[in-house]
Amino acid sequence: MHTAIVGVLLATVTVATSAVAGSPAYASDDPTPGQAQSSSSTFHAVGTVLGYDSAASDGPLKRGAARTITVAGLPADAHSALIVLTAHHAKARGDLSIRRTPTGGAIARFAFPARAAKSTIILVPVSQGHLFLKASKKAAVDVTVSLLGYDVGPVAPRAKGRTAVDLARGKWAVGSQQTIAVAHQYGTPRAKKLVAALVRITTRHAVAAGGVQIYPAGSAPSGPVAPITAGHPTSTIALVPTGQTGQLNISVTEAARVRVELIGYVANGPSAAQESDPQPTAPAPTTTAAPAPANGAANPAAVAVQYALSKVGDKYVAGAAGPDTFDCSGLTMAAWAAAGVKLTHLSYTQYDQTQRTNLADLQPGDLLFYFGDGLHHVTIYVGNGQMANAANPASGVIISAVNEPWYAQHLTGVGRVAAPAAAATHPQQSKTG
Repeated sequence: MHTAIVGVLLATVTVATSAVAGSPAYASDDPTPGQAQSSSSTFHAVGTVLGYDSAASDGPLKRGAARTITVAGLPADAHSALIVLTAHHAKARGDLSIRRTPTGGAIARFAFPARAAKSTIILVPVSQGHLFLKASKKAAVDVTVSLLGYDVGPVAPRAKGRTAVDLARGKWAVGSQQTIAVAHQYGTPRAKKLVAALVRITTRHAVAAGGVQIYPAGSAPSGPVAPITAGHPTSTIALVPTGQTGQLNISVTEAARVRVELIGYVANGPSAAQESDPQPTAPAPTTTAAPAPANGAANPAAVAVQYALSKVGDKYVAGAAGPDTFDCSGLTMAAWAAAGVKLTHLSYTQYDQTQRTNLADLQPGDLLFYFGDGLHHVTIYVGNGQMANAANPASGVIISAVNEPWYAQHLTGVGRVAAPAAAATHPQQSKTG
């Protein structure tokens, strides 16, 4: 595989998710790759398989050190692999270089922040089931590798990331099933070239544990590709084969609210630099997770952010604070309540309950307040310049960019919520934020 091709694929398929960072990948009950794929394809989708975790094996990759990583589920004849690469527990900023051989030069670099987890999805060269990494001299770092798929052909497939688009969402009963066309949709190629769909599966509001099955139309499911967890939201990225028809069957083994989003695809044919796409798409933004506390306990800010993200897509209702509808201060109140911090249900009193900080020092979990002295609107920062926002009845709960012109113009201030032990305990009010 040529270096130029790898570089292009890295640029076009970089996608990240806060749910991947710092959490184990979900392995299918049957990780046998390549189910129902086109006979002409040399690429095999495996769902999501946890291939390597330095914290559970070799320990952190030390400053300036190189490491040959054996990736579970990756066969010796694979030439390239699509992986989720996560860096975490670094005490300072640094980067990881990806190499073709243990001593070869870097063909791509992945920068990571200090004291926060960061993930990216990239197509990398591999050899004999191994991946080759080297840490910069700035910081030691733990590394997690989740395998999404691999290719055994001499030329790497075309892999592209795109902004997320819903394939399916709503409340699903046990045994519910939908068939969704993916080929020649949302900028994807026709079924003859399409090999696999990169999807993000979010589940919540389940009362029993189960799984989400996604498999090519006309074939039988081999097992869940994402979990359904009772009482807790989950978010999983998986690569699923699309088969000869380019259609996917989606079903659940337990009742839950399920959302399936297309965030990328893999196709046979030339790289993105060699073939123009009729609908150019941008990669999804990289999300930086909240810092983990030194004692390993749950980080309140991370809990609040995860709760807010799990509510994206819910409706806006004035005066509501969950579990399925929210107004602006109702969302921020409920998010921090999940982390054990009690805030009032008013944006201007939440402003009084938080500590002032600068926009330049924004951290996940911070609250952003708008509209001057009235402070009529509030959002919660989730990382990478984005915030969860119960915007209005037309939009519901959405993800917005902090630097969008409208928000930048109306920003009044940023507030940092105190730790649970020091959190304010004013009585909850029902007035809308």
